[in-house]
Amino acid sequence: MNHARYRRLIDAYRGKLLEVDPAACDAVDDQVWGWGEKWVVDDRPIDLDRLMSAGEIADRFGFNAHNIRDWARRHPDRIPKHKRGGRSLFRLRDVLTYQAGGELTKQPFADLSTAT
Repeated sequence: MNHARYRRLIDAYRGKLLEVDPAACDAVDDQVWGWGEKWVVDDRPIDLDRLMSAGEIADRFGFNAHNIRDWARRHPDRIPKHKRGGRSLFRLRDVLTYQAGGELTKQPFADLSTAT
């Protein structure tokens, strides 16, 4: 199972727990945060037009950085590479749209649990 799939699974369980028992959900969030698994409860706003390295995107969304670079290499029309100071950066919207297999609107959102 890959990280994106784990993320969707965790988001589904966490969402239901939050509906049923918000205090228990907070306790579990605190516990996994203490284990260093901050990505599980990462609800920071997402700037879809931000340029990020493959590693930054991988860390935030549970992808493999190599896969992101490979997608960009194979599909430069869908994930163009932007060079800044010798670094390859990718527009977050392009990577998430490619991975989801669809279109992402310009509306910001934080819940990727329905992305396939």
